[in-house]
Amino acid sequence: TLYAEINSLNVLTNYTFYIKSDCGGGESEWSWPYTFKTVAPVINVFPYDETYETSSTTRAGWQSEYDFGNWNWTYASGAGGGDVTTAHTGTQNARFRSTTDIIYTTKLVSPPLDLTTMPSGARLKFWYANQNWSGRQNELRVYY
Repeated sequence: TLYAEINSLNVLTNYTFYIKSDCGGGESEWSWPYTFKTVAPVINVFPYDETYETSSTTRAGWQSEYDFGNWNWTYASGAGGGDVTTAHTGTQNARFRSTTDIIYTTKLVSPPLDLTTMPSGARLKFWYANQNWSGRQNELRVYY
């Protein structure tokens, strides 16, 4: 049985490792590569408030999920152009900004939320700003 504990791994990151044995009579060759991906921590303490600041301990658990194209959500202040120039609170917010005329579609997926300890009637609350680019309006959809 092989057991190893590795600390300080990054959330949602792919890792590759190899194994070599030493049974006292010489070392074996390196094994084939083994890979794994770390998971996002489950959020189970509420109310949960994501700030998107660089100091957030849960921001790394948010993932871009591509529907069309491969344009990522980023974290910065405001929309990166237009009238939306700041975050609602703090200095950072999640934003999806394309610099091309191609209409990309990417979901921003939260870390897993364990709502089993929540009373019925739990609610989602968030701030949303949408820049109107001469009639080209983005669309917001919330999935659960």
